[in-house]
Amino acid sequence: MVATPLDLQKGKDFRKSFRGYNTREVDNYLAKFLRDYEQIYRQNMDLQEQLEDLKEKLNQYERIEETLQKTLVFAQETAEDVKRNAEEEASLIVEKARLHGENIVKAAERQRNELQAEYERLKQLEAAYRAQLKSFFQAQLLLLDQQLAGGEEDVPESGAIEAEPVTENADVYRAEEEVAVSVEEEERRSLGV
Repeated sequence: MVATPLDLQKGKDFRKSFRGYNTREVDNYLAKFLRDYEQIYRQNMDLQEQLEDLKEKLNQYERIEETLQKTLVFAQETAEDVKRNAEEEASLIVEKARLHGENIVKAAERQRNELQAEYERLKQLEAAYRAQLKSFFQAQLLLLDQQLAGGEEDVPESGAIEAEPVTENADVYRAEEEVAVSVEEEERRSLGV
């Protein structure tokens, strides 16, 4: 155990001997030694306290470092999770958009095919209507030629040729109605009604 300045101050009584040291010189030397020792002892105690404070601060900094490392690891894991979730969500959005696009393309192709079929049907109706109209006009011209060849007495006084009343063909009438309905539906569709 290290002696304290107080221990030294109490001192130890030495016996006096006939040929011993000079008591005064020894006391002066011990007093100076005691002052120096006391100063060194205080410095040592101060350094011990500083050392303890520094150890406590070091422990505190080590705890802070450990907390920061854990926080950094957690932040990195969270960032990776967020990135992975964002990539998955982006992938889902892209897939959904692709499917939606495919559905739009299929619907457009279906509508195009329907319109193409309707166009072909209307072309056939037009051709049939033209053929019927051509037949009608040829019949009327033939009738007119026959009446003119028969002489002037067959021609009415007003100079007009009476034509037989023309009854519309049921198919032609139905075709015209279908064309009108189809045009109306197309106009509504294009207006979004």
